[in-house]
Amino acid sequence: MWTVGGPKTRRRQEQGFLGASAFLEPSGKLKPQTRKRVGIAGMKAPARGGTVIFDATGETQIGVITSGGFGPTFNAPVAMGYVQPSAAKDGTDIMLSVRGKLIPATVAKMPFVECSYYRVP
Repeated sequence: MWTVGGPKTRRRQEQGFLGASAFLEPSGKLKPQTRKRVGIAGMKAPARGGTVIFDATGETQIGVITSGGFGPTFNAPVAMGYVQPSAAKDGTDIMLSVRGKLIPATVAKMPFVECSYYRVP
C-alpha cells in the first residue's frame, strides 16, 4: 500500500492502475482481505510448498504453505505461507500436515533473521 498512498490520494480515488479492483473498493477504501502472508518457524521437519496449515487443534484448515526449507542462517526449518487473518498474529500455534503427519509450528515474524549490514548514520 505504500506505493498507492493514503485513502485520499489521487491514485486511490482514480484507481487507474492494473489490479486496483482486486484490493480497493470504488470509494478508495481497502477491501477486507481473506488471507495474509506469514512466516512459519518452530517445526522439526521442513514444510515444502503445498503443505496444508491447520489451526492449533489440527481440525480446521486455515491456509497453505507457498515455500519452505531449511534456513542455514536461522539454523532451523522455516516456511512462508498464507493463512486466514485471524491466525496471522505472531506467536500463534498452528499444525502442519507434513508427509501425512501433523507437526506443531508457530507463526513467526519475518524476516526470520535481523539484517547485519552496516548502515551509515
